[in-house]
Amino acid sequence: MKNKVILFFMSLLLSTGIYAQGKRQTKFIKLDAFEKHNLKDAKQLITTNLGLTSDDALVKIKTENDQLGFTHETYQQYFQGVKVEFGIYKAHAKNGNLMLLNGALFSPGKLKVVPTLNNQAAFNKAVLSVGASSYLWESPEEAKIMDDYKKPEGELVVFPGEVINKSKARLAYKFDVYATQPVSRAYIYVDAHSGAILYSDSIIKHLDHYSSGTRKNRSVSEAPFVTGSAATRYSGNQSIETTLSGGNYILRETTRGNGIETYDMNMGINYNSAVNFTDNDNSWTAAEHANANKDDAALDAHWGAEKTYDYFYQTFNRDSYDDNGAAIKSYVHFDLVEYGYSNQDNAFWNGSVMTYGDGTSFDPLTSIDIAAHEIGHAICENTANLTYSYQSGAMNEGFSDIWAASVEYYADPTKDTWLLAEEIGGPIRSLSNPNDYGQPDTYLGTNWYSGSGDSGGVHYNSGVLNHWFYILTVGKNGTNDNNDTYSVSAIGIDKASAIAYRLESVYLVSSSQYAEARTGGIQAAIDLFGAGSAEEIAVTNAWYAVGLGDEYVQTCALAAPSNLGSSNIGDNSFTVSWDSVSGADDYTITIGTTVNTVTGTTYTASGLATGTTYAVSVVANCATGGSGSSANSNVTTTGTAPLNYCDSNGNSVSDEYIGRVQLGSIDNVTGGASGGYADYTSLSTSLIKGASATITVTPTWSGTVYSEGYSVWIDYNQDGDFSDSGEQVWTQSASKTTPVSGTFTVASGAVNGTTRMRVSMKYNAVPTSCEAFSYGEVEDYTVTIISGTADTVKPVIALTGSATINLTVGDTYNELGATATDNVDGNLTASIIITGTVNTSVAGTYTKNYNVSDAAGNVATQVSRSVVVSPASTSDTEVNLSITFDNYPEETSWTITDGSGSTVASGGTYVSQADGSTLNVSTELPAGCYSLTINDAYGDGICCSYGNGSYSLTDGSTVLASGASFTNSETTTFCVGGATSATFSAFTLGAIETLDNQFKIYPNPTKQQLNVSLVGFKAQSFEVKNILGQTVLQGRYTNTIDVSKLQDGIYVLQLNIGEKIKLKKFIKQ
Repeated sequence: MKNKVILFFMSLLLSTGIYAQGKRQTKFIKLDAFEKHNLKDAKQLITTNLGLTSDDALVKIKTENDQLGFTHETYQQYFQGVKVEFGIYKAHAKNGNLMLLNGALFSPGKLKVVPTLNNQAAFNKAVLSVGASSYLWESPEEAKIMDDYKKPEGELVVFPGEVINKSKARLAYKFDVYATQPVSRAYIYVDAHSGAILYSDSIIKHLDHYSSGTRKNRSVSEAPFVTGSAATRYSGNQSIETTLSGGNYILRETTRGNGIETYDMNMGINYNSAVNFTDNDNSWTAAEHANANKDDAALDAHWGAEKTYDYFYQTFNRDSYDDNGAAIKSYVHFDLVEYGYSNQDNAFWNGSVMTYGDGTSFDPLTSIDIAAHEIGHAICENTANLTYSYQSGAMNEGFSDIWAASVEYYADPTKDTWLLAEEIGGPIRSLSNPNDYGQPDTYLGTNWYSGSGDSGGVHYNSGVLNHWFYILTVGKNGTNDNNDTYSVSAIGIDKASAIAYRLESVYLVSSSQYAEARTGGIQAAIDLFGAGSAEEIAVTNAWYAVGLGDEYVQTCALAAPSNLGSSNIGDNSFTVSWDSVSGADDYTITIGTTVNTVTGTTYTASGLATGTTYAVSVVANCATGGSGSSANSNVTTTGTAPLNYCDSNGNSVSDEYIGRVQLGSIDNVTGGASGGYADYTSLSTSLIKGASATITVTPTWSGTVYSEGYSVWIDYNQDGDFSDSGEQVWTQSASKTTPVSGTFTVASGAVNGTTRMRVSMKYNAVPTSCEAFSYGEVEDYTVTIISGTADTVKPVIALTGSATINLTVGDTYNELGATATDNVDGNLTASIIITGTVNTSVAGTYTKNYNVSDAAGNVATQVSRSVVVSPASTSDTEVNLSITFDNYPEETSWTITDGSGSTVASGGTYVSQADGSTLNVSTELPAGCYSLTINDAYGDGICCSYGNGSYSLTDGSTVLASGASFTNSETTTFCVGGATSATFSAFTLGAIETLDNQFKIYPNPTKQQLNVSLVGFKAQSFEVKNILGQTVLQGRYTNTIDVSKLQDGIYVLQLNIGEKIKLKKFIKQ
């Protein structure tokens, strides 16, 4: 078998990066699918394809298996027995077959590997270059906290010249130097011959530049950890894990890996002097901790670390940042100024722990996105280990921003995912628009930093990777700084995160550049979702959008379909057929501007305009998604061509719009139409030639009342315009009057039949028929011109069924309706308006009213129906609660509460109950509605981690509540004795506060919508309740609520704000 390989991507070197072309070998090798290579062939293939010599050696340093069935081997390059720094290559195999090779190797040339400078002399040079007054190895207790840091002994390495833009490699000593005053930690590379400082690779990763495998079994410690409630500074009330120690609870737990630990530095700089944050009852309230020291910020750091651990564990099966359960330690209230910084505005990962400043211009830097960002640096250090300079460092920062967004969305999707540090007084970066904060959104584009400051612009040029991730997640169409127009389809944050994680953990090495990230990102998408998948296309196009590589191109060479023809041509439809094309997966047919995809060779188009010519094209599609050549034709429907009226609209309806139009049988109540134009030609009324007609227009203002001008046109001669004499039938000069009405006489010479009527309202002027104006709205309707005398006879309504209906509380009221007839318009049953409500849960007499009017405006005499609801019998109901316990009955309890919140029955916990046993409890309940709550003290429900428990509450054979799997508790509301749930009993209309300057609604009374103004708080959802306490409308909160479909009456708007509510009474007319 010949050793055949395909070079999948070779030209990855960019002259603007820190690596010059020539010496650095970065081929991404994808093996031919028809040639089989075993994983053991990897070293030979790398050696052959990258031209390694006898002086070079590859030593395997890591083997990992992933959940996709891949095995990844990592090789370290050596030259004459000396490690080549950054010389890393990877081999990727699936089911034992070698699939891919990628990485970066270097050519040291004729480098001499025997140093002339000894280790101690080189160390002295390194320390002198740092120039600090103290170092961590001088404080053994502090050093022990930092993963038992030791005074660096130094390592002899080959340092590639490309890293410092030199043509030749250097023999160097590498030292991990941790200075504490002022603070810095970096790998210092000292020339082993001259003693010159070659390079400093920062280990401490800052938030910003303001300051200098196989699945593992998760172990659970027996430490006395418990779940506490924390009033965090930035994320509200959250559950956290703590430990009971010496009578107080502290911010330590061991349920996640080897633990999450959060300490108080008390504005000191010695880590070994840190103390625990404590709470006496594990309810970490704002009253206790939102103090002058801002101790509640520590709760955010602790919760943020827990959620970051959970995200990587649940999403990627990663056990802490090192994937080996490393303890995550956070130090809050650290004095950055004493530590050598210019201010307190930073947070950093120092290679061992997270450190958070209290902020100078910011609030304490412990929000969840910052916590995830810093832990993201730890993950990078343990995966790609991207060098912290220039493009590699920019991607290091970019991945931390990606994980900040991903973890924040995982923990609380309501937060602003795409801004970083917005909760502490920022933001400081935006993934959605990097330009807003001085970052580039295009590779080498606007704001690209090409200097040496900020370690080569790591906090600036990270914007390219940030924006790639944002575009990949939500999709985007636009033009980048290269003037390239792009279109990227969204794949969602879960898929985008999976691709980003695989890119960072599998396909990048320490010296990787942006071009290699593009190649690796595309390969990650192929691994996860398949070649040619929508995800691969989106990843490729997202890189193109940020200026890296070409857009995805699909090729297809199918012939155009032959014998394209049409048949069954009618006024509004026709059928198109064609011959099949060999190799076609399906066909795209375009008729006019409408596009459809079909698998067969015929298509019937319907809903077309009469007498209209349509361009028809058909193309055959390949299975890969590309399309072949097109077959084209024109088809004309039968009948008379429709009239094409001119366009008119108001550009904005944010301040005013047409709220209601009334003419004959037209009574149209609406909200403001998008684009300032609404087509209501499906609504019509009849107008008699020579007779008078009255039109009424009601404006709606969102706030300030403005002067509005009005005009109405009718196309009397049906020629498709409003320009003929007499077709402008009514105008009203600008005024604030509401409503406005006008009477006009229908032209006696009008053509009989249906025609167009246009109603226009314009701010501060009378509109013309075909203009686009700034503020207001235009609506079109249909009118039917008829001959005859004026209709003065009102229609007649007749009830269907009895005029009196008798029901019992708990019954269902079924509307019987009514019929309506008119001497001219005939059957008007569909136009009857029914008002009045029936509440069968409350005894009483209710009235339903029936009204209708004909096209001439004649109003029928109102007809009413009485509905009498009588009380139901009130005998008690016996309910039975059956609980099958898990292995911890001593954690289980229950309560039944009535509508006022009083406990009527309860039980537990059950210390003496046998594991897995069943308990039955019966109780008598009067007719009414109740809530059953099942509690589990540990917080893991009664199924299924420790036994298969369950519960059910029954009324005879009727199951009222049941369950098994929950966390701390589960509540179910039920009713017995014929009662139904009434959720409004907690207050009455008279008790509702209407004078609340923080919560305003307008207009009130209202006909169409409520506009809501909130100051100082944010609502999550809303409910509208009637006077009987029933919820008649609810949904996610917006500042405009459509109430047009509610019947007239008094209602209460309830805003749900976390655990609180705000109430406001309003009237619907």
